[in-house]
Amino acid sequence: MKNISLLKQVSYSLMLLFFAALSACQTTSDAQIESSSVEQASIAEVQEQTQELIDVKFSLSWALQGVDAPLLVAMAKGYFEDEGLNVTFDRGYGSADSVTKIAAGQYDIGFGDINSMIQFNVANPEQKVVAIYMLYNRLPMGIIALDDSGMEVPEDLIGKTLGAPAGSASRQFFPLFAKTVGINPDEVEWASMESNLMPVMLLQNQVQGLAGFITSQVADLVIQESIDLEDLTIFNYGDYGLALYGNGVMARADFAEENPEVLEAFLRAFNRGLKDTLQDPDGSVELMAAYDELFEVTVEQVRLKLAMELWSTSETDEIGLGAVDLDRLDLAIEQVGEGFDLPSTPPVQEVFDEQFLPDLSDRKL
Repeated sequence: MKNISLLKQVSYSLMLLFFAALSACQTTSDAQIESSSVEQASIAEVQEQTQELIDVKFSLSWALQGVDAPLLVAMAKGYFEDEGLNVTFDRGYGSADSVTKIAAGQYDIGFGDINSMIQFNVANPEQKVVAIYMLYNRLPMGIIALDDSGMEVPEDLIGKTLGAPAGSASRQFFPLFAKTVGINPDEVEWASMESNLMPVMLLQNQVQGLAGFITSQVADLVIQESIDLEDLTIFNYGDYGLALYGNGVMARADFAEENPEVLEAFLRAFNRGLKDTLQDPDGSVELMAAYDELFEVTVEQVRLKLAMELWSTSETDEIGLGAVDLDRLDLAIEQVGEGFDLPSTPPVQEVFDEQFLPDLSDRKL
């Protein structure tokens, strides 16, 4: 009987050990499953669990304007927070300056001119910046003149005087524009001036045309000088053979490589903000007033509507907002190299990275 009792005790002990081991295995398995789930979870889900947001510093290309509505709408409506991000922004001092600051690590992401970015990357191969969302599908620069100047076609520019800052991109690209329309760039005179003086100089007939940005000089003529848009002649470079894109969202190449989930989350929220802006431009600009007490709503509503025609085009109808046509971009890179007299040009893959874009169905209106 003692032996049977002992046997029962041993058996009972072995059973306890077995169930303890089984429980441990189940706990380990559950932990592995939980770990796997966390790895596969989106940034928003992880942040919801930890109740912490990832900080993202963003640089505008200039002072806050209506053209920045997609970003500000996404902020005001909580789209970035929905994605687990805490986005803050600072004003910029020109697209080229924004590219430089993003490359230096002062900002994670920002708005910048892709053409200036290409030029910067060639000169600074160790600090490359990459575009991840193309906002301006059409180039926002060209030659602007008053209708009564008598300039109806690009050939009418011969013998005229154009005004622009000496180092402006619109002036640098003029020889390439002239080549595509078949005129000699040396047959056009130039007057160098600060950008804020350009509208006045045009109205005083000190120059017969301006080389500038539609969202800047045209907006200033319409807003500040009360010129009707119909009374302006605009030779948009993009309508005359230049394949160039304009400003877009960009990030440091190493930041993009190390933080793909952050960029994907950012662009999902930004894309929502852009679609809302296109559907309700006036209301979108009104939301922006809360971020700058000097912000002039009625002025920036005009500027935004000028920009929207450059954001949503027949090309974006096909490939979606934010994307680029790779063949067109390849030609654009070649033209940038010629326009800026670059010693080399980068491949398309180093200029625009499409892997972070939201799904096509989300990028179509």
